[in-house]
Amino acid sequence: MSDPVLDKRDNHCFISYASEDGALAQRIAKWLGEAGLRIWFDQIRLGAGASVVDELARQVCNSRAFLLVATEKALTKNYVAHEVNIACDQQITQPGFTIVAVRTNPELDLSTRFPSLRKVSWMSVPEGKLDVAAARRILLALAPSIPAAPETRHIYLSCGWGENEEPVTRRVCAPLVTRHVRLIGDAKDQKKFGEFGEEGAVRVERIMSGCTGHLLILPARRPQG
Repeated sequence: MSDPVLDKRDNHCFISYASEDGALAQRIAKWLGEAGLRIWFDQIRLGAGASVVDELARQVCNSRAFLLVATEKALTKNYVAHEVNIACDQQITQPGFTIVAVRTNPELDLSTRFPSLRKVSWMSVPEGKLDVAAARRILLALAPSIPAAPETRHIYLSCGWGENEEPVTRRVCAPLVTRHVRLIGDAKDQKKFGEFGEEGAVRVERIMSGCTGHLLILPARRPQG
């Protein structure tokens, strides 16, 4: 199957879920839709006839991201496994294709059923309660798959905000800001590493994957003693 260029695809996100989890999947689809994303969401969850299987494959391949509602029920569904396999193939063949798994049980490990999901971004929505904070995390996880305006550059910034470091950081960043470069990453008042509802290293890797460059500022430090 020949795929269109990723940023030309019709769907921002394909939502995969077990039919028993339809209420949560629908809430997520509604939130993302109201946030401006085009969502492919099969509200009927038809059987696995040949025409349905072909349509699922076509719609995953016509999406820029894939969101799995990861529950115990999802483990038992062959059509969910089919959708996940197609999404994992897309992630390999299409740079920038994003996969996010939303768990209602933080202890659930889908890697036994879907080993290829070990390296994807995991989000937790305990007991299926989609509050504003959880919905925001889901939206941000999908953001790298949504192209920025052509004139906008996203640079991931690593720097220090110590007394001797801050002046250097600001001098380096000022010209970039005046050129409308969006700096993402460290901030003086940022939360501590790992306090964002997901593993710190995974979060940083996910955010960096959506940036066009990486700026590392290491001011010279006086030796101790």
